[in-house]
Amino acid sequence: MAGAEMGAEADIETIAEGREEQAPGEVLTCPLERGASVDRYVIIERLGEGGMGVVYQAYDPELDRKVALKLLRPKGSDQELAAARLQREAKAMAKLSHPNVVVIHDVGIHDGQVWLAMEFIAGGDLQDWMGDAGRPFAEVWPVFRQAGMGLAAAHEAGLVHRDFKPANVLLDERGRVAVADFGLARLEEDAAESSASVEPEIPTATQITLSSRVTQTGSFLGTPAYMAPEQFSGAGVDARADQFAFAVALWEALCGERPFGGGRVEVVMFAVLQGNLREPPRGIELDRQVRAALGRALSNDPEERFPSMQALLDALEPPLRRRVWALAGGAMAVVVAAALGFALRGEGEGEVCQADDQAFAALWTDARRDRVREALAAVERPYAEDTAARTLASLEAWRGRYLEARVEACEDTRVRGVQSEELLDRRVLCLDRRLRRFGEVLRVLEDADVEVLDNADALVRSLDDLEACADRETLSARTPPPSGVEGRIALAALEASLDRVELLRTAGRLERAQAAGEAALIAADELGYAPDRAEAHYVLGRVMDDREAEVEAEAELREAFSLAFVDGEEELAARAAAGLLTVTRQQGRDDALELWYMIGDGLLERAGDPPRSRAMLLMNYGLAFSNRGRGEEAVVLQRRARELYAEVEGERSMPVADSLHNIGMVLYGLGRTEEARESIAEAVAIWSEHVGEEHPRIMVGKTSMAVFDMKIGHAESALVLLREVVDSYAVIYGPKSKRLATALSNMSSAALAVGRFDEARDALERAKEILETLADSEGSQLYVLGNLAGLDISRGEGARGLEAIDQAIALAEGEPLPILLRGQLHTTRGDALAMLGRYDEAMAAYDRGLEIFADNPDTDGGEVMEALLEKARLELRRGRPEAAATWLTQIRAMVEEVDTLPVMRGDLGMLSMCVAMARGDAAGVEAGYAEAWAAFGHAGAMGVDRRESLMLARFMGVRAY
Repeated sequence: MAGAEMGAEADIETIAEGREEQAPGEVLTCPLERGASVDRYVIIERLGEGGMGVVYQAYDPELDRKVALKLLRPKGSDQELAAARLQREAKAMAKLSHPNVVVIHDVGIHDGQVWLAMEFIAGGDLQDWMGDAGRPFAEVWPVFRQAGMGLAAAHEAGLVHRDFKPANVLLDERGRVAVADFGLARLEEDAAESSASVEPEIPTATQITLSSRVTQTGSFLGTPAYMAPEQFSGAGVDARADQFAFAVALWEALCGERPFGGGRVEVVMFAVLQGNLREPPRGIELDRQVRAALGRALSNDPEERFPSMQALLDALEPPLRRRVWALAGGAMAVVVAAALGFALRGEGEGEVCQADDQAFAALWTDARRDRVREALAAVERPYAEDTAARTLASLEAWRGRYLEARVEACEDTRVRGVQSEELLDRRVLCLDRRLRRFGEVLRVLEDADVEVLDNADALVRSLDDLEACADRETLSARTPPPSGVEGRIALAALEASLDRVELLRTAGRLERAQAAGEAALIAADELGYAPDRAEAHYVLGRVMDDREAEVEAEAELREAFSLAFVDGEEELAARAAAGLLTVTRQQGRDDALELWYMIGDGLLERAGDPPRSRAMLLMNYGLAFSNRGRGEEAVVLQRRARELYAEVEGERSMPVADSLHNIGMVLYGLGRTEEARESIAEAVAIWSEHVGEEHPRIMVGKTSMAVFDMKIGHAESALVLLREVVDSYAVIYGPKSKRLATALSNMSSAALAVGRFDEARDALERAKEILETLADSEGSQLYVLGNLAGLDISRGEGARGLEAIDQAIALAEGEPLPILLRGQLHTTRGDALAMLGRYDEAMAAYDRGLEIFADNPDTDGGEVMEALLEKARLELRRGRPEAAATWLTQIRAMVEEVDTLPVMRGDLGMLSMCVAMARGDAAGVEAGYAEAWAAFGHAGAMGVDRRESLMLARFMGVRAY
């Protein structure tokens, strides 16, 4: 046997002379004695026994030759049906005639057992021939080429071996190579058909070795060391599984070890399923041609392998004889990770709970690190290399936390004695899933694009729920997971699929996430494990919500809630309720919104109030409040969510920063702009610590800060921030992107506010030019046209401004615009009309804007006051100071309730001064002037310009105003 990995038991399915071995746990009843007859064949001796039956050397008196006689044992409730099926398949195999396949001479039934009379090959098997050390390619290839040709011939006949391995390849004394033991073969047309089992019971996890054959109907079939990923996962198996096994065996022959490392079956299984090919041993010279061919044959996705065995052989055929060819690299892993619940067990005293890093090391190899780094750094973004470095550091940090969690789980049973072996098993299963999710994260990162790069931090953070695996009470209350090897593998495969759906959603790959989610849902229904059925509906519901398919999202989330609630999965049910809260908020169904919050709240209390789920519910409920005129309540909810995230993630964590951003936006909606600015600035500072200064998320935060700066009269700092955003977006998204156009539009507003009219117009014209080339950009064009109108009005070009704003209003018809923007379009139109002296039309435009603002209880009070100020100015221009005074009184009442900005307070004082002038109130003039002068002094550069207008109005009268 090659290498120490093979385990204590050997596999017995060869027909080589002189071998007698027994598969673990198998005992053949009523063995045939020497001289007994099976049909015309006379038993000479028993050669060996394996999972499918027993092999004898026998004599054929009619043809005077030795044969290998194999008796197959049918299992299952219907022995006759199983025997009939075996006989039918054996006859099909007997039709295959090829020099590189062991010939089947005859088929029959003896005492209910199907027998096969096969050619007897005196010699050894390929496993013995290979030995423990790697052999040169020139020696290996002639032998493996023959074995491959035998497989190719079987495939052409519609047969799949499904247990190809070196021990099933025989070599006679003349150098002929023949593939034996098609005992697991099925006609390809019947590959998916369920039938009576002909294989032994599945051994326990401690009995399975790398060379053990594991077979059971509806399960995986083959020998773990050579099995393809689809065999572990129970998926349909075809000829491409043989191609995978052939590649594993060839690697082993060339390198002296198999391509997937590990001395225990579960470690190797994990490596196979994750596609973790280890590097060849030092000193083995690798050939590029074979690297490519075997790399493809070992792909985790059968679709990525060669279309046929012959195609693989053609790819491996060397143009010249070469010394050593070998495999390197690895195909993209199909995420179906299998875990057998292996725990941390030391072998000597004092090593009861040593951290077993073998599985992690097989997953997180140097080659894998390099692939992740290279994939992220290759994305064409200026922050790509920085993101790659930060991501690798975060993954390394998680590794340490994961290993600590495994040691703690073990010590709670083996050292502290505070939990049972059964609970330890559940904790290990939970941690195994986190490790598989780690592998899923790696897989997504290895396939990085812009969306993956931008969400790399979120992908890594999706791993940070290790504390759930230490929640003994919750784990104890869960429905017991499936038992046995088959059940554990199926469960692991399903949960890996569910994790992949969530990760694809996190990465923004919603179409792929939906397809994966629908497939996972089918698998969950087939497995029937209640918690995962609920989770399958939940993750698919979240994907559909992100895709804005509200009806489908609600249906999936309702089903998730129902299944989780019935099964006692309170936390999952509460998360589904939180998702339904979001869906009903989007649908405007306030009654259902309140109901789902109360349900989620009660379930989380019953579940022990897990902080992450509680924070999620609070955030979703807070967002609903902020959109329904309950901003103050929303702030309270969002701040509580921030506190919870700080407790479990840390004060400087990304979830805390996200909460601060939400708080800032709600405060801004309430008119508490300075507080909002502080909250956003703190969020940006924390984000920068995690994703760097160049990440798009930072630019989003800086844009919000700039908008708030504009509101509080700090236009200079706003312009500085927005210039940074424009420069960044031009590099990140290119010179013709919608994001750049929006940034240019924002920058123009700041430039206008500080009197940089040329810069403002250049930015707007550039934005307009970009948007005109883009599809579905009508909404963005509205902002640009509105800003162009405002710029023209500020420069005294009322007619030009009116033309732009009328164009914007026409474009807005039928568009789902925010109420604030729709109202601003009409108030800006009023400004243009007022400049042109069309006062009645201007007043009507202001009234229309105020009507629209009134439809949104959370409209910024500053917008309403600005519109009222313009109406008061119109009244003054029309010589109606008393009417202006009426509007002034209404505005002053609002000032007491709204956090008024310095510019607004200054404008109010200047209006008061002008009204007093028109009414001949000298004291009122002085009071208004003093109020305005003081307020403008706190308004930065904008205040300087306003003070000039104030002095002009003071000395020239109302006409200057």
